[in-house]
Amino acid sequence: MPITLPLPPFEMRQLVGPTDPLLFDNPSGHLVFPDVPVEAYESVFDFGCGCGRIARMLIQQMPRPHRYVGIDLHLGMVRWCQANLEPYAEGFKFLHHNVRNISSRGSCFSKLKQHLYDILNPGDHKPTKLPFPASDGSFKLVIAWSVFTHSLEEQTVYYLKEVSHILYRDGIFLSTWFLFDKLYFPMMQEFQNALFDQ
Repeated sequence: MPITLPLPPFEMRQLVGPTDPLLFDNPSGHLVFPDVPVEAYESVFDFGCGCGRIARMLIQQMPRPHRYVGIDLHLGMVRWCQANLEPYAEGFKFLHHNVRNISSRGSCFSKLKQHLYDILNPGDHKPTKLPFPASDGSFKLVIAWSVFTHSLEEQTVYYLKEVSHILYRDGIFLSTWFLFDKLYFPMMQEFQNALFDQ
């Protein structure tokens, strides 16, 4: 029977998108992604793990991954996962990916959410990309859920190369993308391929 785990605070769930506790839960213990073969879950790298939505479901999954590494630029969420999820799952590790959050510049958070803004990892002195903390061919499954929606083209190209380095030769890369037709955005010039810029 899957274990009951702490639920991330509402404010953190709100920052990653879904807030419904059911979307953070896997009470059946089934494979989190049914189309991914069970053997791929042996070693999982979660790029942009946030407050542990997927990790939490993987901890409840039967069988649970032997090794999981989740990275995120949001230090507060990483610390929450380290304190509230790591103790429940041997082989699970959460790391801060200390890159500048390009979307934090000019943020319009209310004063109530200022404490969350403070840990969104702003800072013009920080790099916009860093290598993954993993060796070549060390993961069978790499997940990037709602990550590339928030990255620039240069970052996307860089991180796709990082994914190719850390994946097993026959590994699986599972990611989500927000795609659009530039035809419907006439203000965009030929060289622009993202809806925002630095």
